[in-house]
Amino acid sequence: MSAPPDLLRRRYDMVARLSEITSQLQKFHQARMSAEMDVQRIEMTPDGAARDLREELNEAHSRLQSADEAITGCEARLAEIEARLDETDREIAALSGRRTSP
Repeated sequence: MSAPPDLLRRRYDMVARLSEITSQLQKFHQARMSAEMDVQRIEMTPDGAARDLREELNEAHSRLQSADEAITGCEARLAEIEARLDETDREIAALSGRRTSP
């Protein structure tokens, strides 16, 4: 017996969502790296220039924190969808008469 179309559709939708979130995660990692580079660049300036860049440094730290929070959220959503996808794959395998690894 094969898997019902609605189950296959659910799996397809989850894979598409995983792809979308993975793409977002990549963008957040890039934003984090950019903010980290700004922080390092500013912190390496001479003391006098660093005072002038205090606002820019604060903004870079803020971007870094925002990126970290976004990454954490994406990773949590990925883990949730991956768990649901595993369960769906087990359902499909059971309906197809196949065994899956744990």
